[in-house]
Amino acid sequence: MAASPHIVQQLARHKLIQEAVLQLYAARGGKLLDLNIRQAEETVLAALKCREADHRRLIADPDARREKGERPIVTVSEGRLHARDLARFMEQKQLALLEAKNLIEEAINRARPSTEEDLQLVLEAAVQDVAAVGRMGILEPKAPVENFPYEDVARAALQVMPRMDDVYDALGSAGEEVQQEFAYHLKAARHQRPGHAA
Repeated sequence: MAASPHIVQQLARHKLIQEAVLQLYAARGGKLLDLNIRQAEETVLAALKCREADHRRLIADPDARREKGERPIVTVSEGRLHARDLARFMEQKQLALLEAKNLIEEAINRARPSTEEDLQLVLEAAVQDVAAVGRMGILEPKAPVENFPYEDVARAALQVMPRMDDVYDALGSAGEEVQQEFAYHLKAARHQRPGHAA
């Protein structure tokens, strides 16, 4: 039984978006973060091997002691340190992936591509906007500068910024599941705002 064209289209769209998220993550420092994760994982695994070797020695001889001057290749404290680093790097990766996903979704919501070709163009532009400075502004009409309410926007930003710091602090210490749930509710709240097109 062949899959429906709609399902095939949705899966292709999802794949394009996931690839764009990973590309943007990599371009925004993800490659270095992944390298740090790999290094920490290798050291944690090496520390585990050292503990297993110590355990085998103790099973063979419960009174076993290290020779004078002998130390394991990876000490217990080094293993603990790298395990903490690994947990921190993994948390940073989840946050960075979430941010990349949000930036990609923002680009799609702004441009509202109607075809797969349009979607590819939007995703390519979003991935190239590594600093997210443009926020895909080239894809939407510019409001006339003289009509922009600078003072109102500045006052609103000053009221919101301290609360946003609290939000980022709370999310930074939360796990991936909480961050994804928050992103879901944030997106839903955006669509429920008065005047927001669904």
